Amino acid sequence: MVLEIKQEPKLTQQLLLTPQLQLAIKLLQLNRLELENAIREELNQNPLLEEEPREEEEEEVLWDSLIGWGKKASRKKDPFEEGKPWEEEVRVKIGLREHLLWQLRMSFLDEEGMRIGDFLIGNLDDDGYLRISIEEASEILGVSVEKVKEVLEVIQTFDPPGIGARDLKECLLIQLRQKEEIDPLFIRIVEEGFEEILKGNLSTLSSRFNVSKEKLQELLKLLKTLETKPGREFFEVSTLYVIPDLIIYKKDDNYEVILNEEGLPRLRVNKEYIRKFEGKEDPTLINYLKQKLKEAQWFLRGLEQRQKTLGKIGRSIVKFQRDFLEKGIQYLKPLVLKDVALDTGLHESTVSRAIAGKYALTPQGLFELKFFFSSKVGDGLVEMSSRQVKKLIEDLIAKESPSSPLSDQEIAKILKRNYGLSIARRTITKYREALGIPSSKERRREL
Repeated sequence: MVLEIKQEPKLTQQLLLTPQLQLAIKLLQLNRLELENAIREELNQNPLLEEEPREEEEEEVLWDSLIGWGKKASRKKDPFEEGKPWEEEVRVKIGLREHLLWQLRMSFLDEEGMRIGDFLIGNLDDDGYLRISIEEASEILGVSVEKVKEVLEVIQTFDPPGIGARDLKECLLIQLRQKEEIDPLFIRIVEEGFEEILKGNLSTLSSRFNVSKEKLQELLKLLKTLETKPGREFFEVSTLYVIPDLIIYKKDDNYEVILNEEGLPRLRVNKEYIRKFEGKEDPTLINYLKQKLKEAQWFLRGLEQRQKTLGKIGRSIVKFQRDFLEKGIQYLKPLVLKDVALDTGLHESTVSRAIAGKYALTPQGLFELKFFFSSKVGDGLVEMSSRQVKKLIEDLIAKESPSSPLSDQEIAKILKRNYGLSIARRTITKYREALGIPSSKERRREL
């Protein structure tokens, strides 16, 4: 057999994404904030795109309102008027670590104790719990375990109460010991019977510690006043803002869907820029302008196509979920991507891309578009959305007796009896766990 290199023509078919299609897909996947950033970026990169000016009337109204604010807010300042103290003007929020280090410096620990304390404080999580073992800290610092324990006990006396605990039980015990005139029996019950307290087994605790259930109820009431996350007040919670892509509102007897374009720059081709270079014979410049003009037209078409697609999907959702918009989550219908795809004439993958990360403002509140899509549940004549079933399960458990919680099988029977919904026990279990609700055994509490 002779091996040789030769050329042979071969005809094949390949599916290629054109630059226009790639851009259209990219724009479709963007949410409201990402779209605004993409438009701003394209404006900066493409000189043949410009932002359309606002209507003069809108500018005048805005300007008049600003002038009005300025007149109302201004007043002549008294030169002898005292301002706010500087400590009120310059105020920095102190974090948990800084707060504890300040108390550490005020303590009577020696230099080695300060070093150990600084290390332990650095190993506290945001909740204020110590996330390193005493033995590990001892090995890293090269000191005795007893010395680390001694410093930790000092830290556990700091503010906020419960700081430096290694688990929930120790956190509650630290706070109990710091309370004045605390019954020593309460501390003993928490030390030795904490697992039974979590399970709510009052009968077991009553016989084990020879104490009445009324006394145990008093202990439980006290424990509920304690802080389970000592570092909570030092949390730095970042506020997440959601801007809806669609706004659904009722007009007469129908629901209208509009795209939220407030604040989005309106783009157009910069014709003045093109006119400046008319008659130029530089081939490099001409090719550059042609390419940028082509990119500008692609971008404008991609934006237009995105808005049309979102509008179609929004109107389709309204068509399927009108009862939800009228009456609430109990009337949310099962809906899958295929239903909307068939209704709008779009592909399922297009619908999936379009709804990802986008929100709609409705008469029932602000919802992610994915919220309106849920699988159907039920084997009989009655079918419901999975979200609707989860809500029913949640409501049933909320109304159950703590001493006799409903099992998953009992919930399935109630749904069958009250709503005609045939649903397997394992499905109830799956939805209950998805809601973060423990089993009936774990929910049982003695009254």
